[in-house]
Amino acid sequence: AAQALMPHALTPDRIGVRELKPGVWIGLNAHVAAGVKLIAPCWIGERAWVETGATIGPTVVLEREAFIARGAEVSHSVIGPETFVGQFTEVHNSIAWGSTLINWQRDSCLKVPDAFLLCAREPQRARLTPAKTAAPVQAPLSATIRLREYVSQLLT
Repeated sequence: AAQALMPHALTPDRIGVRELKPGVWIGLNAHVAAGVKLIAPCWIGERAWVETGATIGPTVVLEREAFIARGAEVSHSVIGPETFVGQFTEVHNSIAWGSTLINWQRDSCLKVPDAFLLCAREPQRARLTPAKTAAPVQAPLSATIRLREYVSQLLT
């Protein structure tokens, strides 16, 4: 399923995309540390961050500002924008979007309660803008179902 998304990852609005090695594309201002294992095909989005010892691929899309911690493994999956994947966490055959994990192979969906494993990153704020505090908002189950339907439409 993630392989079907690969052609959709390279869109005209993605400026500064470059092919790091055959089948591995990286977006503008993305950081891939030394010691990261990249297996084609994979897409690393704009301002994504991948720490040393992580394994990315095959068939992975990391959206903008995704953060993959040291030693994590991601294969045959899509990691949504501003999603944190924790140290030594394994994500396979899934969509990780914030703290929601959808595994299409097992036809399952769950909210990961441990932010050290998987969570939504707090968006970066401009330094001159005062911080606003707000109660965290959790996506209702209907939003998760819509996300799954959206991905299914892309794949058909």
